[in-house]
Amino acid sequence: MKIINSNILKALFGTSISLICFIVFFNKIEDLGAVAESIFSVNLFILLIGFIIYFFSIYFRTLRWNLIFKHNIKIDFLPLTRIVISGYMFNNLIPARLGELARLYHFNLVKKVDKSYLFGTILVERITDVVALFIFIAFGIFFIPENLLTNLANELGTSTNLIYVFLYFLGFSIFIFIFLQIEKVRNKFLKFIPKFGFINKKLDSIIDSFFKGLFTLEKNKIINILILAIIVWVIEFSMFFIVETQINLKVNNIFLAILFFGVFANLSGIIPSTSGGWGPFELIGTIVLVSFGADRESAAAFTIIVHLILWLPISLIGLLCFLFDLRKKAL
Repeated sequence: MKIINSNILKALFGTSISLICFIVFFNKIEDLGAVAESIFSVNLFILLIGFIIYFFSIYFRTLRWNLIFKHNIKIDFLPLTRIVISGYMFNNLIPARLGELARLYHFNLVKKVDKSYLFGTILVERITDVVALFIFIAFGIFFIPENLLTNLANELGTSTNLIYVFLYFLGFSIFIFIFLQIEKVRNKFLKFIPKFGFINKKLDSIIDSFFKGLFTLEKNKIINILILAIIVWVIEFSMFFIVETQINLKVNNIFLAILFFGVFANLSGIIPSTSGGWGPFELIGTIVLVSFGADRESAAAFTIIVHLILWLPISLIGLLCFLFDLRKKAL
């Protein structure tokens, strides 16, 4: 009951965050008609091409997750791909990243594994996503418009310093995570994890399995996994460029604009929100593009379109993947 109540609270909190972001997002738009006109003017064939490009990244996401746990779990690539796709569907439909728990359930329909260990590997997957995004930030740090973080702070009703603190905290957390992959350091860290055997030995087993999944990377794995993470984002950002040909954001440097749009809009996924990250993605993505010189209506239309491409088709395909394995299990 406590777990159910906790999940309900997370969902309510995430939904509240999304509503606040949407209120700010729509309040800043002066001409909603222009936004709608831009959205409906996009060629459907271009949308299809955009989705096909994005869907190609699923192959590399599956490859990366398999590389993370392949020495401990053996599973065929095709069913694993179905699980990855359904995982995105669950996260698109269930608030506050609770879809990751549903991904564990789908995995266990196909193959029984330790859920705590598996959850640790999912966390590794998410962390490497963020690491790759920070690599993109490092690549373009000297080209960020001076007004980008100021605009972001003003429109979010916060201070620039707070955004810097958030980015520094993420960067520091990434450094700690990578540092803990060193076996000697990791072993010393794990000695400080409290044991609960005097209360429940099973709890100790769950905690141990989780950390085994979280610290599963080996030296020769880390680089390969990061390369795969970078490839995933490059493919997704390529889809953004395809869509931009229809919207024409009219910015001075479209490459950097799309790069930082992709980075910050996806980092907004860290913010607890409703299913699919709706709200933070639109608000932050639009602010980034406006900071590069795009007009707000075009930026808003672009953000909504790419989010629909990321959200709708994969949700439908993911549902079919889940139902396929659910039915297969029932037979």
